[in-house]
Amino acid sequence: MNYISTDADTTMRFPRHISFDKVPGYTELLKTDTLPGEVHFDLSMTELIHSSFIGFLIDAKNIAEKNDRRFTLSVSGSLEKTLKMLGIYNHFQSNIKGRL
Repeated sequence: MNYISTDADTTMRFPRHISFDKVPGYTELLKTDTLPGEVHFDLSMTELIHSSFIGFLIDAKNIAEKNDRRFTLSVSGSLEKTLKMLGIYNHFQSNIKGRL
């Protein structure tokens, strides 16, 4: 899967590998006014991310908070490890629902 699937319950499921060429498409989703009041990013299957995706996550969190939207994440063990290694896990810790 190289795309995001969106469930009716506002969960956006991300692919196993997120490459540089996918991030601009994800960024476009943040520019729409159609995002619901609660957004959940399911990264439970994501193992490998490009560094540009970190910027996307930070931007998504900032946009959600600015617009009074609830923003949550589910992360895989390998993604949690990556966030900790980069020193930004604490930035997202309050948004993480669980590690799967």
